[in-house]
Amino acid sequence: MLSIHPRWVELILSGKKTIELRRRGINPRHIGAEVIIYETSPTSAFVATCRITEILQAPLKELWTLAGKASAVPEDLFHRYFADLQSGFGLRLEAARRLPEPVLLEAMRKRAKWHPPVSWCTISRDDLKRLMAGSD
Repeated sequence: MLSIHPRWVELILSGKKTIELRRRGINPRHIGAEVIIYETSPTSAFVATCRITEILQAPLKELWTLAGKASAVPEDLFHRYFADLQSGFGLRLEAARRLPEPVLLEAMRKRAKWHPPVSWCTISRDDLKRLMAGSD
């Protein structure tokens, strides 16, 4: 599960953003995995799914060359985001699709003790089903 700001979620769903930048890496075993997108505040809901097809890790100059345009992030924001790091990560996302209805955080908390991660987390299918059951 990836936590992503609303501005970037819309670009992912429109196909204009195909790489999501991250300060920390994700285990390569997640390549090919379908992930749920949690759209952060003010939406605070599961809103979409996508597939991770590649994980890039590179020094920042190289990462910008490889992923800058596909990340849809302005170069100055890219450098501020990675300001204190030597390298970063890019997750290539494909097959992004909006859920029929968002699953609001408030509804998820009624079903389970759960807090959205700042960046990403692994979530079991059973836990995901429980969180999404009877979407409000």
